[in-house]
This record gives sequence, C-alpha cells and structure tokens, in this order.
Amino acid sequence: MRQGRRAVVFVIIALWILFLGGLALWTANPVTLNQGQLQLARRTGAVVTAEVIDPAKERVRIDEVLALAPLTALKPAAGDELVVHDLAQSKPAKGEHILLPLVPQPNDQQFTVAPVWGGAGRGYPATPPVIEEAKKMLADR
Repeated sequence: MRQGRRAVVFVIIALWILFLGGLALWTANPVTLNQGQLQLARRTGAVVTAEVIDPAKERVRIDEVLALAPLTALKPAAGDELVVHDLAQSKPAKGEHILLPLVPQPNDQQFTVAPVWGGAGRGYPATPPVIEEAKKMLADR
C-alpha cells in the first residue's frame, strides 16, 4: 500500500515538473513589439517583412509591405532589395525572415531601422504571431 502511494506521489511530481518545463519552454522570452517604433516607421517610412540576403552588407529582400508612409520618397515593394543601415543591431542570419520598422535616412535615399527611445532600433523575427501583432498595432492607429 505504501509503495502504491509513493508511486502516485512520484507520478504527480513528475507530471508537475513536466508541466512547468513545458510552460517555461513555450512562454519564455516572447517577442514584444515596440509600438512607438512601429508608429514612427508607419508615419515616416515603412514597416516591412524581409528576407536577409547578406547580413554583413545589411542587404534584405522585401517579402511584404505592412505599412507605408504616404510622404516618403522611397516606396519599397515586395521583391525589392534594400540596404538597411543598423540591421546588424538585430544580429540576423542569412536567409532569416524579419519584420523591420524602417525610417528614411536624412539623405532620403536609403533606410535605417527605426530607433527606439534610448537607443538603436532592431528588427523582429517574422513569425506569424509577430506579423499578426504588428498588423493589429498598425491598424489600431
């Protein structure tokens, strides 16, 4: 009888540990989009998803344009290749798909990643949940 109770207790403990481990695995470090960064890009540049072609040369190929400022001189479109300054801040890998909030550089000929308060901006992994959240944030304003 005692062994049966011990076995039940050990099974319950093992299930609890597995449950906690699963929670930690699936909910650890979720991507948090910076709404100010997205809104700045929406007003002055563009918000795009792109494939990283060459991280060292900061080159990307646009997959989709999520938002485009009406007054920007540059009009990126799907399939365009761009040089995005400060892309290295995001530490992307070649072939990775990322969401980029972009603002034009002062010369208005190239883009840079939109800055965040207190520092340089960064891109985000272009996973379906991140893209959906970005679309929702962009539609709310």
